[in-house]
Order: sequence, then C-alpha cells, then structure tokens
Amino acid sequence: MGRHWHVVVLSLAAVVGGCLLVPAPPAAEPVLIFVLDSPINVDFIEGRVLGMRAADVTHGSLVGRVLRSYCRAPLVSVPVEELDGGVSKRAYLEGLRSAILEVRQRPQLKVLVNISLASASPDAEEEAIIRRLVGAGALVVAAAGNDDSDAPVYPAAYPGVIAVASGTARGKALGSNFGPHVDIAASGDITFIDYEFLPYQWLRREMEARGTSFAAPRVTATIAYLLAADTSLSPRQAYEIVRDTARPIDDDYFRRGLLGAGLLDVHRAKSAVAPLYRFVHFVLPVCIWIVLGVLCAYLCLRYGSVGVFLTLMIWLLGLPASVLLVIKLGDYLDFVGGGSVVIGLGATGILAAALAVAAALQQWQVGKAAACLLPPFGAYLVLGSLGLAVRGGPIAGALAAAAAGMVAVLVLELATRRKLAVIAAFPAAPGAADPSQWLLKAHGRALDRRIRMAVIDALGRVADGPAVTFLLERAKDRDAAVRSLARVADEDVGALAPWVQRFGSLDEGERARLLEALEMGCGPEAIPYLVEARELDASGRIGSLIDSLRRSGGSPPAEQEREQERK
Repeated sequence: MGRHWHVVVLSLAAVVGGCLLVPAPPAAEPVLIFVLDSPINVDFIEGRVLGMRAADVTHGSLVGRVLRSYCRAPLVSVPVEELDGGVSKRAYLEGLRSAILEVRQRPQLKVLVNISLASASPDAEEEAIIRRLVGAGALVVAAAGNDDSDAPVYPAAYPGVIAVASGTARGKALGSNFGPHVDIAASGDITFIDYEFLPYQWLRREMEARGTSFAAPRVTATIAYLLAADTSLSPRQAYEIVRDTARPIDDDYFRRGLLGAGLLDVHRAKSAVAPLYRFVHFVLPVCIWIVLGVLCAYLCLRYGSVGVFLTLMIWLLGLPASVLLVIKLGDYLDFVGGGSVVIGLGATGILAAALAVAAALQQWQVGKAAACLLPPFGAYLVLGSLGLAVRGGPIAGALAAAAAGMVAVLVLELATRRKLAVIAAFPAAPGAADPSQWLLKAHGRALDRRIRMAVIDALGRVADGPAVTFLLERAKDRDAAVRSLARVADEDVGALAPWVQRFGSLDEGERARLLEALEMGCGPEAIPYLVEARELDASGRIGSLIDSLRRSGGSPPAEQEREQERK
C-alpha cells in the first residue's frame, strides 16, 4: 500500500476493535428445553443435511431447528408420536413428569417446555401435571392451534401456560387461532436453506413450513436466550420481558385483545438484558460494510484494474470465507481439540504462537512463515481426521506441528542467508556468466523479500541494459529500484542515456522513477542527455535539474549532500 498502508491498518483496527465489543455467547448451562414432539433429527438441527431425505425431517426436527436458530440451550427430545401419526398420551404425560423431576433434582436449572401439539378438549390428568410443573418453576410454552378459531385448545389454554399465536406486524396469520387465552404472537413462517460445498447429489436443500407450531419455539428460544444472558432471571421474569417488549399488531384481532401482548420482538427482548446486542446486530455490521466500502474504493482509485480485482476477491471470496469461519469456528475448535473446545483453543494458540515466532525469525514475513507451518499443520489435521492422534492428544499434536514448522523455518532461513551472501558478491560473483539474467531469475523465484531487495541492489551494481530495464519497468519495490537507479546515474549515466533520450515514450510510472533516480544521483555529465529531453517534460523537473547541475559546479546533488554532512 506504499505510504498509505496506515489507512488499511486503521480500517482493520476499527473492524477488530468493534468485534472485540461483541459479547461472548451466553452460556447454555443453566437452561434446558424439553421438546415434546415427534423425534428430533440432530443432524438436521445442526445443519448437517448432506444426503438427508425429506422423510428424515420430522415435525419435531423443524421445531428443534427453530429453537437452535435462536439459542444454544441444550434440547431434550421427548418423542410422543405414535406410528400412525397420533400422539401417545402415555409418552406425553411421562415427558411432562420427567420435566418435573428435572426441576426438583436440579433447582438451579431453568427448565422450559415447548409443546407444539394441540387437543380440542381438556384432560384433567394433563392439567394437573402441568399445574405441578408450572408450580415447580418451569415455564410451559404451547402452540395456540391452526383452526382459525377462538375456541381454546389444550395445553395452550391451561392456566400458567404461554399460548402463542402466529402473525406478523400487519396482522394475524391465516389459519392461526386467536382468543382471550392467547398470550403473545410470533411469526410462524419458517424457511431453511442448507448448502453443502461438496460434489454430491444434493448441494442445496430448502424447506418451508408455517403454523403456530413454529411460532411457539421462537418464543421459547428467546426466553432461553434471556435466561442464559442473565442468570438472575426466573423463567417467568424472562417471559415478562418478552411480553413487555412485544410490538403492537396492526390488526382488529389485536385491538380486541385476542392476540395477547402483541408480536414477539426478538431484538428488543434480547437488548433488554444484553445492551450491546443491538449494536452487534445493527451498528457493527453497518460499520464493517462502511470500512469495506472505503477500502474497496481506495483500492480501485489507487491501483486501477488491480484494485478492481482485489475488490472482487474481497467480496466474492474474502467476505463469505470470513462468515463461514465465524460460523464454523466452534466446530473447528471442537475438531482440533478432540471433542473439547477448550483443548482446541489451546492447540490453536500453540500453532498461532509458532506462526508468530516463525514470522519473527523471517523478519515478520508472515506469508513465508505460514508457508513453512502449513505442511505440518495440514498433516496434524489429516491425522486428527483419521483418528491417529499423537499420543498425548491434540496439545501434543499441535506441539509436534509447531516444532516441525520451526525446523522448516530455520532450514529456510539458513538457505536464505547463503543466497544473500552470493547476491552480495555481484557483479563479481564466481560462476555467473550473465550476472543480470541470474539475478532476474533469482528475483522471480524469491519468496523472501530480503532476497528481492538484495537482487535489486545488486542490479544497480551490475548496471547493464537488462538490469536497468528491469529496475525501470518491472521492479515492484519502487523505492529500492529508484535507489539502485540513482547509483547507476552516479557511476555511469550512460546506462540511463537511452531511457532519457526516449523520455516521451515512457509511461507515467517509468518517467517518475527515472526522474527520481536522476535527481538523486546524476552529475553534470548528464546535462547533454537531459537537454534533449527537457522539451518533453511537462512537469519542468528536467529543466530544474539541469539548472541545479549547472549551479553545483560539477558535483551531483547526492555528492553535495554527502559533502555537507562531512562538514
């Protein structure tokens, strides 16, 4: 980025600084959600859908997926569905009793029960168990039904149960029940789109569903989030926050008090217990987009077509890869830690420290250090995926990978220093019949910036035609190339004479580079060549240089500065 590197650094610092403000995901330990429904397919709710058939996605799986989309609380699946699709009363009541037992055995646990089932008639035994469950401190959330009726359905209509209707900000959803027993409404429309980035038969799967069955788990999951974010809340207090932050619905049913407190507002409810939540989900993304926009505009304006290419890479590859990394970071840490995120974090820390040490040994050439660590790190991941963990576990594997990377860094460093010693001997290096061609090949193959800079310096000492051509046309390290060209001008301006004579045919970058070199190093012997090019220089720099050389009394500007320093 040249002189403007600090712009990029400050931009990235702003993004990183914002990300540091992101609160850690609330711990899921104090909350447990019982899901009384059909069996849950764990692979589906975690997004692992490769090869999955539609029959594998049950009603309970869709409910579980909604819950998992809003919170990370543990789910306890209680299958209550019989083979004919009906509800097993025995399994259903046993599930409720198991929730009561969990509350009594673990008083510190916040238990939520999500029921996306409905019956038109009450049941005394069911009502008694739910009364005991609510009295023990659990919170029961149930779907209000999909009959487009105000007739109560159960368990949603039992006292103490949170009955959830389906709707939007514009009104009640078509088919959703309503009535004075409804406590709150939430969106019951769901769409799940899963992608698998593998060459397989199903690369994209989309599923849609609607109904109060999927409105209820939205309320349950929001309450679970609040309980995990603020452990001082009771389930009933968390629901009161959800109720108080609900938004009015523009619908006659709501105005008549038949849709409860209104529409669930997830963002307002979460912001009530996590003040940074709204910033993280609204302000921070806008800041990141602005920073990326400014960075891309700078790249396009500063580097032209190359900047356009870099911008496309940021949006097409960098941004999706970053999002994927954030989403999959927990899975990665769990994988490299052999099932433990903490151990995975430790192993990753060892590898990150190894990268920092390798970069320091390579004079902070991070790309080269990463290239040295990549093979052992790849081997570490392959061995882990095959179950061939090094004795001692993931930490030992990370240490072995880091040690292998350090050995590679040291070997490469020794080779680099030997090559630097050879380059330093040019133009009198033994065995180099064509010095400039040897140096140009070394520059093209170099991974180390020190070698490239040493080659540029040596080309200035060789100072033949190919060397000068490379320094003017193709050397990307502009400042180093200009210093080498200044040395050529100071020692033999004739090597630059052909370029001065065809000054008018040079592009803007070549002109600027040539003029800087001449101003730094040429003497009065260059005046005849400069006079020829003066008329072609619209900037007037050649004319000023000629006047300066004539006034200097024969010493090039660089020599005058050195003389002043000696005095």
